[in-house]
Amino acid sequence: MSDRLGVSITLFLADGTPDGLRIVEKTGWSGIGMVFARSDLAEVKTRPELRSTGVYVLLGDTEDSGFSKRIYIGEGDEVLARLVAHQGSGSKDFWTTTIVFTSKDANLNKAHARYLESRLVSLATDAKRSEVANATMPQSPPLSERDRAEAEGFLREMLVIFPVLGLDAFERADEVVSARPDANLRYTFSERGAAGEGADRPDGFAVFAGSVAAADETPSCPPFLRRLRQTLRQEGVFASLNGQVVLQQDYVFASPSTAGGVLSGSSVNGRTTWVRPDGVSLKQHQQRMAQDEPVNELDE
Repeated sequence: MSDRLGVSITLFLADGTPDGLRIVEKTGWSGIGMVFARSDLAEVKTRPELRSTGVYVLLGDTEDSGFSKRIYIGEGDEVLARLVAHQGSGSKDFWTTTIVFTSKDANLNKAHARYLESRLVSLATDAKRSEVANATMPQSPPLSERDRAEAEGFLREMLVIFPVLGLDAFERADEVVSARPDANLRYTFSERGAAGEGADRPDGFAVFAGSVAAADETPSCPPFLRRLRQTLRQEGVFASLNGQVVLQQDYVFASPSTAGGVLSGSSVNGRTTWVRPDGVSLKQHQQRMAQDEPVNELDE
């Protein structure tokens, strides 16, 4: 059992539908979040929250890079004005969903918002889990020690809420914390000259730095795996070292099969090809866990 305390996050369906405007709040936090579809901007623009200073994330699917999501991070003295400008610009065609954060007590000012924008872009760029559409890295404004502490506190709460909303763009694999007793159980992978170590996590399958990928792909390798392999090399997640393609940082993939496919350059069943040191596959491990077999017994 984890020693971490639970938190209460409420998701209010403002129009009573799961795909409409959702209002997000967290107990003891002065911030407030809004989630809505781009197509609903005309309906939600009367909300007073959008007239406030805040930060926002525009997100949508992407097929070009191999990442599942493309995001743009922005800020505004009046968030609505920025969203309306994006709506008419034609430069954010990928955008389908909007996430906005502002403050209920109006204590979030322009400098705070610029700081949060800069930090979010930096975190997403470093994590390399989504395609970041921001053309430049926003500069962080000078803040007093107190203001910086307040902004970091606001950011910390946002980072708790983003995964609840289905956005995992801001966390590196080595920053993810899980209360599961088997979350750090290591699995190995060996296919087509690839050799990797990883762990099954709540947010995906983490492959550890130092894992080695196959140098090429099989003719039948799915296109999305080819694109993702290429993108990860371009982003520096993989690098060529001493004739090998080596993972430079812990990295979370959407599934064990995607993790194995990227390493091997081929289509694989990750639940059978990732195995514990004793030869038990991830699939077999999960079946045993479902039958309440303790982790320490599994590892003996």
